[in-house]
Amino acid sequence: MNRKILIYCLFVLPVFFSCGGSDALKYNDTLARYYNETDKYVGNFYNNATRLLQEDKLSELPGYKDAAVEGINNCIEKVNRLEKPQGADAFQKAVVTYMEAQIHYVNTMSDQYSRVTNETAESDFNYIEQAINITLKDRTEKNEAILEAQKDFARKHNFKINVSEK
Repeated sequence: MNRKILIYCLFVLPVFFSCGGSDALKYNDTLARYYNETDKYVGNFYNNATRLLQEDKLSELPGYKDAAVEGINNCIEKVNRLEKPQGADAFQKAVVTYMEAQIHYVNTMSDQYSRVTNETAESDFNYIEQAINITLKDRTEKNEAILEAQKDFARKHNFKINVSEK
């Protein structure tokens, strides 16, 4: 009998402890990973958009936009398929809403840049910048909503989150 308990302790218990913490903490970390993934798609799009603007090759922008939107949509699908721990609804909704705001930003930037020609006046660039800044403000507000939902989720599940400024 003692031998069976020893075998159980050696093989079964490590499985429980190697899973990396509570379901809530793993869920938080998974959402953070998908959040960061969407930021990478947007960052790549932004870098390519500004490069193409400088190189006067904006006709290539739709391909980069499509890739970013597809990648973000894939992240949204993954988040929506995750098994949620109790009390995760608001947190998940905030993350998905932010990701949708990322898509809106990419689409807006692409739409605005597609209007640029060699004849585009400085005042038109100001309008373009204003339109893009509206989506940036919305995205910032959605990001703040994530942080609040995440703090609430962490509090309910008794873990702490570290907030770092980029």
